[in-house]
This record gives sequence, structure tokens and C-alpha cells, in this order.
Amino acid sequence: MSDSFAAAPRLPAVPRAVRLTAAHGLWRVQSGAVDLFAVPLPADPGQGDVPSAWHPLGRVEAGGVLGGLLSAGTAPVEILAVPLDGTVLQDAALDDGARPFADYERWIERLLTAAAPPLRPRDLSALPQGIGAADLPAGASACADEGLVWLVASAPVRLFGDMPVAAGAPLALSADIWVQAEAPVTLHLARTPDLAAAGRLEATAAHVIAQALERLSRHLAQQESGARDMAIRREAAAARRAATATQLLAAPLHPHLARVDAAATATDPVA
Repeated sequence: MSDSFAAAPRLPAVPRAVRLTAAHGLWRVQSGAVDLFAVPLPADPGQGDVPSAWHPLGRVEAGGVLGGLLSAGTAPVEILAVPLDGTVLQDAALDDGARPFADYERWIERLLTAAAPPLRPRDLSALPQGIGAADLPAGASACADEGLVWLVASAPVRLFGDMPVAAGAPLALSADIWVQAEAPVTLHLARTPDLAAAGRLEATAAHVIAQALERLSRHLAQQESGARDMAIRREAAAARRAATATQLLAAPLHPHLARVDAAATATDPVA
């Protein structure tokens, strides 16, 4: 086991769970696997350690990498890494991979797509690496044709068409990550090795990771809100069915009670 991974902050209630949002480093899974989870944090810090559901984010298999997210700052969601029994991890360098930085780019892409992206636009344009800049008309969408491409936009854009990103804020694109222009915009593109050589990779990645965690937090909040609404509807439907059953049973004993139309209540839209 990597010494730095072994020393990473843990969740007190589950000592095997490493808090990636409070850790720094990059690790390769040599053997075994690591399960990833997202745990929403309470909106009110005064609530303390309020139990939240663990949302699975998939598994990093042998050969894959995962990294600490401390550089992204205070996150609205906790990302936990739980190694399976017998898993072996080793420290990794950012430029590891068959293509330099390829494994690190896949980790960044994994974070950005942790919240399921919406359907891709039909008119999506793929931008080749190394072109330097690209112009998009209002309403147009673009992704990268391969690998990960970093960019800043001259005007506001929308990540995945649904998350506003201000002009000049760093972004990342891949074949599965795209942006939509709100107005005519110029995208200034850079490759990972170029950012690393200029000493700007860590700061750029930290901003992009923060975007990914914010989007994931919103996605989980919507899921949990929908689940609460459905639970309330189910409880209300169950109460209506119980009241109907009580009246149907009571009617033969008390003929003066108004009979309930069972056919009207037999089918409830909420199961």
C-alpha cells in the first residue's frame, strides 16, 4: 500500500474510507480495485456529521488512477475511496501512462462525468488537439475529438449545456465532455503537457475539479429532493388507501355511513 494513501485522511465512522476531498496525491491501483462514493454534505455547517446516503461513483480497477482533491478547495460533497480487501496502490506521477498524462486525464474526465451528462447535441463539433483556438457561433456546441483538452472561453458558456461557466474560467473537454456557446465565443485551447510545462496544470485542474464537484453536488441534491417527494407521495397514497379500506369495512356494520366507490380508489397513480 502506498504510504501517502495509507496516511490520507479517513472517515472516522468507516476507517477504510479515504476522504479524497481532504487528501493530496495521485495513486495507481496495482492490483485489486477501489470503489468510489459521493456523500452530500449538510448545507448548514452547524448540523455537524449528519448521516447522508452514499452514492456509488463506480470502481477504479487495476491499472487505473485516482487522486486527492484537496487542491480544489472546500467541496460541497465528500468523495470517498474504499479499497477492496487486498488492494495494492502505488504513488503515481501526473505524466504516467502510455501517452504522457493520459491516466491523469482519465481521472479528471471521470470526475467531470460523475454526474450523468445530458444527451449530446446532434450538431456537436469535435475539436482536434493542437489547434490553439476555435470560434463557436451562439448556440453551437463543441467537444474534444480525443484525450482531454483544456480551455478558457472569451464569453460565458454552459458546461454540458446546463452549467453556466464565466468567461475566462478554465474548462476541460473530452469526447464525452462538451460546452455550449451562449453567444459567439472564441475557445482558447491547451494540451495537458503544455499546461504542465508552463507550471499552470495544478491550478487549472483545481478549478476544473471544483466545477465537477459543484455539478455533482447539484445533481445529488436534485436526486435526493426527487426521492423525498416520491416518498411523501407514497405515504399520502398509502394513507388514502388505508382510509378507504377502513370505510369499506365499517360500512356493513354502520349502514348509515356513506359507501365508498371502491372502483374509484382501486387504482392509485402512486404505488
